[in-house]
Amino acid sequence: MSRRAWGAVGLAVLVAVNGLVVLDLLGDRAAARPDATAPVPSPSSVSTPVLPDAADAAGGVSEPTGATSAARQLVAVGDGIAWRATLAECGRGRSVVERTADGGASWAVVTPDVSTVVRLRATGANEAFVVGAQVDCATALATTASAGSDWRLADASLSTAWYLAPTDRSLVVGPDGAVPVPCPTGAVDLAAAGTDEAAVLCRDGSLALTRDAAVEWSPVQPDLQALAVADSAGGYVLAGRAQGCDGVAVVALDEDASGSGSPLACAPITPEPGLAVAVAGEEIWVWTALGTAVSTDGGATW
Repeated sequence: MSRRAWGAVGLAVLVAVNGLVVLDLLGDRAAARPDATAPVPSPSSVSTPVLPDAADAAGGVSEPTGATSAARQLVAVGDGIAWRATLAECGRGRSVVERTADGGASWAVVTPDVSTVVRLRATGANEAFVVGAQVDCATALATTASAGSDWRLADASLSTAWYLAPTDRSLVVGPDGAVPVPCPTGAVDLAAAGTDEAAVLCRDGSLALTRDAAVEWSPVQPDLQALAVADSAGGYVLAGRAQGCDGVAVVALDEDASGSGSPLACAPITPEPGLAVAVAGEEIWVWTALGTAVSTDGGATW
């Protein structure tokens, strides 16, 4: 039996235990696992927080030009609900996971019983999972179906997961196992659009895309200086610096993108390495050390 078949068996067992939260695990668009990043109805109204010092921050803080390893991850569900996590490798600090249900005006800590987090995914308003490491650096996967109030370890599903290894970010792990990251200068972050589809953001701002579970990677050089990548319905979203945008530029790429992508928005917050981006329907979220910018109308207003 192939490794992917064994992964399917493990996932089936976990579904029997955890229900829909694990059925949607990873947002993979296989028939047995509905897409966790599918569009959700646009909210009629979401209370968008005022960004502290956002206007001042937009005015020329000196930033490094290259991307560093991702420090944050953000996943939007819709209707003002989103999850976010600070990321860390094993032995290099602890991670914090939070959830908001009011458009980012307030956040509740919902950290699972893992020491560090390298990947966060939300499969619904109350369902999410994280991949990370225990205090002994053993890779772990934890799920919640209760908006983060309770978590269960679900390590059997690691065989279906995409993530950068929590002990060695030079390795990307997919359903067919671990392979070296397809970036000569190192990887910043990873996003998965399906069982076989994933994108790795490299330190030089380029992307490497795979559509065959990391057997082959195709390079893509977008027209912006990408600092963050996320999966969204139909492909990927990039955020970073671009001409004509004084804040964080957000663009969309489809799964087989070979060009610059489609501009979505310009968020009024200073772009910096370590930022995170998420899109759900008409909601666009950008998170940096300065705060969280949220648009509920596709980037027209913030």
